[in-house]
Amino acid sequence: PTSFGSFVSAELTDIKGALVWRKNQVTNDEPFDLSFLSAGNYFMKVLSLTTGQSQVIHMIKMDR
Repeated sequence: PTSFGSFVSAELTDIKGALVWRKNQVTNDEPFDLSFLSAGNYFMKVLSLTTGQSQVIHMIKMDR
């Protein structure tokens, strides 16, 4: 999110809380590939490396 500053870290956990993906520095508008994920529910935690703010986003990956 833009309000989080220029640099954030992001981590993705599955519904059981197991870490499935992490990136320590993500810049604004930087795409990342999550196509390796199986269908299911995930939670992405985004942490601002500038302000310390964090947010958890619920994501649903669906089969094609």
